[in-house]
Amino acid sequence: MKGPNLHLVETTPPIMQATAAELRRLLEQTATRNPQLQHVLLNDPAAAVAVYRALGRLRPGACDTVSDAAHAISLIGMQSLREMVETLPTLALDPTRQSLRETAASAYSQASHAAHYANALAGHKGLGGNHEIPTAALLQNPAVLALWAAEPDSAQRATFALRDGVDFETAFGAELGEPVEYANKRLAEAWSLPALARQAMGDWDDFNPRPQMVKLADGLAQTTAAGWHSDALDTITVILAEFLGCEDDTATSWLHRETVAAASDVAGFTYPLPAFELPLTGDEN
Repeated sequence: MKGPNLHLVETTPPIMQATAAELRRLLEQTATRNPQLQHVLLNDPAAAVAVYRALGRLRPGACDTVSDAAHAISLIGMQSLREMVETLPTLALDPTRQSLRETAASAYSQASHAAHYANALAGHKGLGGNHEIPTAALLQNPAVLALWAAEPDSAQRATFALRDGVDFETAFGAELGEPVEYANKRLAEAWSLPALARQAMGDWDDFNPRPQMVKLADGLAQTTAAGWHSDALDTITVILAEFLGCEDDTATSWLHRETVAAASDVAGFTYPLPAFELPLTGDEN
């Protein structure tokens, strides 16, 4: 394994063009409220990262108590958000020339799916009152976003490896030059990501439901992004069934249903969608 890339922390992952357009539209309206902006940010991890980095520069240490993007926006202010949107790079994609699975959109899609699964899991446990848990799930892999921005060829190799059956940690760890967990923790601290996101990246009490849901949602997103025919899917379905308190078949149906719902959530974004591969499983649930 090559040594860690210490320059990743300096990268600025580009936001999706759809994100920039929608944020500009909302910011032009006087009636826009922070929850509307947060809905957009929960579908684009790079945009959420940018908000937390801005908060970290303006109010160091605030990330320890700011649980979701709406709260972060209220602290940095609308004018700072407008300036941020105008200065951030955007991700230009042409799906007619290159498969979206071969681009950074694959990582963005995975993160947005993790946020959706986390929200559904939180709702199942009666913890869906705010967006702390889905926000933490969205931001679980900042190192992958940074790798796509800084070394797209490396990120693409890791993504190809995932589709060939290599596990996520091995595929991206080889390209990052260090375990993914280490790289994620380093960037999470440097980028002032929220406390729950950082907590879920490290060691936590098995009886604490919040980081447990974040990690389960992240695992579901990783696994479904890699494909619907793998031993990893069987393993995580068992974990999901235990969490939901149901049989494995019921958990599988839950996952299929939420994957379709997640695809609806990101309508308008140029993302590869695991839901489109569901018919290949032969399961119509």
